[in-house]
Amino acid sequence: MTDAAKQRRDEWIVRIGVLALATFFGYSFIFRIIYQMRTEYWLSVDGKKTTALIEKEFGQGAWYKYSVDGKEYQNESQRNWDPDVGVGHESVVFFSSSHPWLSSLTTPRFEPAEAVVLFFAFPVELLLIVTVLSPRSPWAMKILQKCESKDKT
Repeated sequence: MTDAAKQRRDEWIVRIGVLALATFFGYSFIFRIIYQMRTEYWLSVDGKKTTALIEKEFGQGAWYKYSVDGKEYQNESQRNWDPDVGVGHESVVFFSSSHPWLSSLTTPRFEPAEAVVLFFAFPVELLLIVTVLSPRSPWAMKILQKCESKDKT
């Protein structure tokens, strides 16, 4: 295999690995936080209560369904930790009257302090994206250069 072919192969290995990392990081630290903040904001602005039927429990959360104006919605949320509420039981659910598909079993609390995580997550995500697009860019993470220096020794 020629040196040029090895370089292209190494670039693609770095790209695929960093793409997987960027996808996981973007979902975990950006998308989920923004979605949670949006839900909590709308629940604190125009939240109302109704009852939900708990369909399934998992870890610290539960799947549930509830009805608003005759339309049924299904969602998942952290549990409210009422010991009498389990699968097949009803629980209080908070939903947004303007966005009824946004709901939570826990009492809504909008805390914009969670946005601080985004100030750290966005630059890291940008570095990961630049590395995927161009691993040799001066703005990219230096993964490829570290791999090449190991190959030379």
